[in-house]
Amino acid sequence: MQNFPETDAARRARNFSALLDLGFECVEEPLTTETAPVGDGLWRVSQSLPAMGTVVTLSVLDASEQRATEALACAFGELDRGVRLLNRFDACSALGVLNAESRIADAPDELLEVMHRARGVHLLSRGAFDVTVTPVIDAFRSHREAGLPGLPGEAVLRAANERVNAAGVIIEGRKVRLHDGVEVTLDGIAKGYIVDAIAAVLTASGVAGYLVNGGGDIRVGGTRDGASPWRVGVRDPDDLGEELEVLSLDQGAVATSGSYEIYFDSERTRHHIVSSNGASPGECRSVTVRAPSTMLADALATAAFVAGPQAGARLVESVPGCSCLVVDAHGTQRPSPSWLPGSAGGGHNGAS
Repeated sequence: MQNFPETDAARRARNFSALLDLGFECVEEPLTTETAPVGDGLWRVSQSLPAMGTVVTLSVLDASEQRATEALACAFGELDRGVRLLNRFDACSALGVLNAESRIADAPDELLEVMHRARGVHLLSRGAFDVTVTPVIDAFRSHREAGLPGLPGEAVLRAANERVNAAGVIIEGRKVRLHDGVEVTLDGIAKGYIVDAIAAVLTASGVAGYLVNGGGDIRVGGTRDGASPWRVGVRDPDDLGEELEVLSLDQGAVATSGSYEIYFDSERTRHHIVSSNGASPGECRSVTVRAPSTMLADALATAAFVAGPQAGARLVESVPGCSCLVVDAHGTQRPSPSWLPGSAGGGHNGAS
């Protein structure tokens, strides 16, 4: 792994803001650590990392309260490390170096793994998932941050679209280079990768069970109390305080892409999910994917959202072990054939 040294204070401050840039969920209030016995000599310890409106929550089940707490500390260390490598807004990160210099000679394993997976989903989705849409996203972001009304002009968007080029990302062994004008964003897949990396740390620690909730990208293992599976709510995109379903999971991952949280304009006509042609797809309200890994669920949810309800469901079902629940533009729930429904919703969205 390639190192990018910095002071602890600077790293922590930058990583906090980077979590939001990577797509982690916004929260209004900081959360606290909770420790409680759950029966049969087991403890469940939950900790949240609030950071400039962003939160990652980890819950661990184990017979030893101390081991659970130590495992959480290691897991949050893995979170910091992942953000330090994959945040495109950090000039010192591996991805920041790649975008600034259009090449990196000895890419870290983590960056290579995420980019190879991104390429695979790009090909599988026939271009619906594209990590080179960065110029288009930045055009909208810059327009909004400048306080300008409406949306960027046609000339600005045309110039940005001309730089979208997935074929312009060349990976040769450990070398990665970009064609002129190409920039990479891993916002649609890096969060899932980081959640998986956290889960791997918790698995290696030997704890009895865990739930990682990275702003709605969720990975679980084991049980929540020694007997019962973890409960994961699927948010209703038309009523964010409610759930469409509550899933029961003892392994695997869930991730959702939706059009209901971040918009580039005050009229809320252009949401943050952008296709390779610069459009904001409008056929879906949300896509929730169940998959063996969070990285796969994260990327497939984005790709399926861009592809649309029918093509998106076919895409997800083409991947072994994956299924999805699409909420289309009219609010109709459209589960894919192998989607296993949970119990009816009606409560506040979350995971426990």
